[in-house]
Amino acid sequence: MKAFISLAASLAFLLSLPNTGWSDEAAVRQTLEKYIAAFNSKDLKAVASTWAANGVHIDRESGARTEGRDAIMADIKSAFEQQPALRLAGRIDQIRLLKSDVATVEGETSVG
Repeated sequence: MKAFISLAASLAFLLSLPNTGWSDEAAVRQTLEKYIAAFNSKDLKAVASTWAANGVHIDRESGARTEGRDAIMADIKSAFEQQPALRLAGRIDQIRLLKSDVATVEGETSVG
């Protein structure tokens, strides 16, 4: 669960989204909004759809790696079971479109 909370603390997860291409910053913002809405409604299927099958999460505190959508989703599911009232909020400070399918996002999230 600690690995998951750290996941929510980083907007960098957008880098692993299975995206067919972003045309502008608005599309990246919309993707993040959909992720937050899915997370807050505990919609595991929708949350999973935002992760690439080979996505990797690195815990910002421990450095532990969670590799693959299935393992990442197991962490998220466990967090939902252990803390049913868990909510995610996020703020985007800057988006950089590096390629049509790669973006970096700087910002802040909170889980509580």
